Amino acid sequence: MGLALAGVVCADEGPDHNEDVGAEEWGISDEQLKALFQKVDKDGDGKVTAADLHAFALGMRLKRAEGYQEQAFAELDQDKDGLVSLAEATADFELDGVEGDQEAIVEHRASRTVMFKAADKDGDGFLTKTEAIGFTNMEHDPAVEAAVAKFEIKKNDTNGDGKLSPKEFAWHLGAGVIGDEEGLMEHFAELDRNTDGFLDLEEMREYESVRHYEEQELSELAGKADKDGDGSITLQELVDTHHDDEKSEHHYHLENWARELEL
Repeated sequence: MGLALAGVVCADEGPDHNEDVGAEEWGISDEQLKALFQKVDKDGDGKVTAADLHAFALGMRLKRAEGYQEQAFAELDQDKDGLVSLAEATADFELDGVEGDQEAIVEHRASRTVMFKAADKDGDGFLTKTEAIGFTNMEHDPAVEAAVAKFEIKKNDTNGDGKLSPKEFAWHLGAGVIGDEEGLMEHFAELDRNTDGFLDLEEMREYESVRHYEEQELSELAGKADKDGDGSITLQELVDTHHDDEKSEHHYHLENWARELEL
């Protein structure tokens, strides 16, 4: 969705991947890698795949969002009645980098309205704490993800075919955001999983949830570690890759998981 909204939790909050963080704060030892590997290796066969990493990442994102939920709900529930109304969910809020941009504010209020209505399961015009977690973190509620993706497609789908072409996707990103066509097409191709030249509802769901980027990095990590090319990685392969590429942004995920799990 592009802009950070007050009261809406980003499940991947943490240090910037490009930030120069010290090894003592964010490093991960071989012992921690072993403990983490055992948690990812659900069937205990000594191997994990990219799909295993993706599933573990999802669980960590959901757990992280649940941890932030009390604070997020309290910020939304302005009158402290234990419910969030549509008015509260779309009240004035800060938008990073667009102060005074009324068009952007109106657009994001419209997006929040779509999210609210999808999260409001009983249609009573209020969100309970249970319903609100889908509003503050879309991955907790596939219906919210789908509603937002449909909203974004409709907004930029100039020919009404229900999907986005590269040109329409460029408008979604914002005119001039990507300066070169090659960069745009590379980004588009990463999202276009069925390679049909368009982004459909499911592919836009992946994009709007931002999990695509974490899964892509984890797939690249698994690919680097899989030295024998058998489609899975052992603990030793993971340790060897970590030693070869200790400062890789892809290992940020492992380091963050180890820290959050207090391994």
